[in-house]
Amino acid sequence: MKEAVNFKAEGMSCPSCEKIIGKQALKIKGVYGCKVDYATQEGVITFNPKKTNIDIILDKIEEKGYECFIIKKSIKKNKNYFGLLFWALGLLAAGYFVLQFIDTIPLPEISADMGYGLILLTGLLTGFHCVGMCGGFVVSYSAKNPKKSSHLIYGLGKTISYTVIGAGFGLLGSIITFTPLMRGVAGIIAGIFLLLYGLQMLNVLPILRKIRINTPHFLAKFVGKESQKHSSPLILGLLNGLMLACGPLQAMYVMAAGTGSLIEGAKTLFF
Repeated sequence: MKEAVNFKAEGMSCPSCEKIIGKQALKIKGVYGCKVDYATQEGVITFNPKKTNIDIILDKIEEKGYECFIIKKSIKKNKNYFGLLFWALGLLAAGYFVLQFIDTIPLPEISADMGYGLILLTGLLTGFHCVGMCGGFVVSYSAKNPKKSSHLIYGLGKTISYTVIGAGFGLLGSIITFTPLMRGVAGIIAGIFLLLYGLQMLNVLPILRKIRINTPHFLAKFVGKESQKHSSPLILGLLNGLMLACGPLQAMYVMAAGTGSLIEGAKTLFF
């Protein structure tokens, strides 16, 4: 006997929340499946009503910090085509304006003098999102090895991965040969990434939740498989650094490429 219930989970900060919610629901005996969509924050749970009930399942999901409640079956709303048209025209107008004045606007050049303190501050502010997104990795090693030094080793592993990837993007930038103009544009694109990420987190424009750059499936599958094999904080940190679906990280990768230097790219991601 199966029963399907539609629910909403508020507080989803990134696409990885889909997996977190699904795994949390499946911990309850009698749950057959749980599918949730990050863009709408809505999902459906199928379970055996003789073994459990929806309240128990939602309470289990809320242990991860989400706010869940039952909703009626989703009815597709009419798309606000006027609103979409307005945003499209606005973007076109902004693009035209930038192209007209591109030679007179002083674009920021990404260089060693740009200030690593600002990059460090960006990392600290966006790190709160990382706590929720990467919490599963932390639990996997801390449960088996509850030493205080484990967190430091895990952080070291992530930092090494980020630094190596940053060096790779910096090397790519040096091969492409970024001009000062292209470096300035790269800085602007990185800023837009962070701005859109902030608006997405605040849910100011729900349509932004549909815009996502996911980690390649083969890479996500590899990281997930390998992380289950190992309990070493260092290895888990190295693997976690390969997850590329984080908005702030993507912005930093753009900045690393814009430096046009292997060393500067590595330093950008290190901070």
